[in-house]
Amino acid sequence: MPRKVTLNYVVLDVFTEMPYVGNPLAVVHIPPSTQVTQEQKLHIAREFNLSETVFIHDDTLPKDGLNPDQLADSPITIDIFITEGEIPFAGHPTVGTGCYLLQTLLPTKFPSTTFTKLALQTKAGIIPVNAVTSPTLGVSLRVPTDFKIHEPYAHPQLKSTQSQLTDADFVGGSKAPVPVVSIVKGMTFLLLELASEGALGRLQGSSRADTQLPEGYLGAWDGLLCVYAFVQGKDVVRTRMFMGSMEDPATGSAASALCAYLGQSKGPGKRAFHVVQGVEMGRKSEISVVVDVDQSGAVSEVLLQGPAVQVMRGQLNI
Repeated sequence: MPRKVTLNYVVLDVFTEMPYVGNPLAVVHIPPSTQVTQEQKLHIAREFNLSETVFIHDDTLPKDGLNPDQLADSPITIDIFITEGEIPFAGHPTVGTGCYLLQTLLPTKFPSTTFTKLALQTKAGIIPVNAVTSPTLGVSLRVPTDFKIHEPYAHPQLKSTQSQLTDADFVGGSKAPVPVVSIVKGMTFLLLELASEGALGRLQGSSRADTQLPEGYLGAWDGLLCVYAFVQGKDVVRTRMFMGSMEDPATGSAASALCAYLGQSKGPGKRAFHVVQGVEMGRKSEISVVVDVDQSGAVSEVLLQGPAVQVMRGQLNI
């Protein structure tokens, strides 16, 4: 009979300083010399049944004697899973993991050392992470972008299936095409702009078939496709994210894609966005995004920022 392996984990609520709101994230440690298969990771992610589950490869954590200034040059490897499989990047898992490492794990392991930055190795690339204290205690990270605005698509079901919304609730009307935006290859969002927060509150999830794009539409950017609905306010962008009927309380990758799209539409310059998501779920999340558009009109940098709070810790067996 195979020997059971015990893995330590923590659960954090991300994009909030208040426990039990924001977006929950499970972070599971894989000890050195321990083999965990992709199938086992998927089973664990499904057991947690959260938006995402992160697996930290402990053999890439800093060793005794490491200069903290060198930590950004020694990336910590993580894998990010949803309940359907591994994904290359997501915002709330990287923000949550960064907060956990810089605020809890590393200070506990090295109590006499101050850590202010690190790097995470994801399937989408290396992500620099920096500790911040304003507007809240958290982290800021540079999103690995392969930003692309695809041809807008007049989806035949996306709007017509929304029985609680009228033509006037959709900016541009119910027949207008919607922007299709990828933040990295494999992470794409249909950006559905609504006219009011009331309309946003009446929005409903739908079947995945009602939001699919024609085969080949995304080309090399094909992969996960979600609907990100938004309302532009004076100081806040209110949002909701659906993957089929499943709603997500906070989606850093979607917020990054939306803000990059809005920032690029405004022309060259650096702009800060305050995104509020999850209100309708009772899990209010506050996401900060800074977008830099260069003089050529291209998005040169996207910074994603937010806090996280640990709410659980435990062990699981495989």
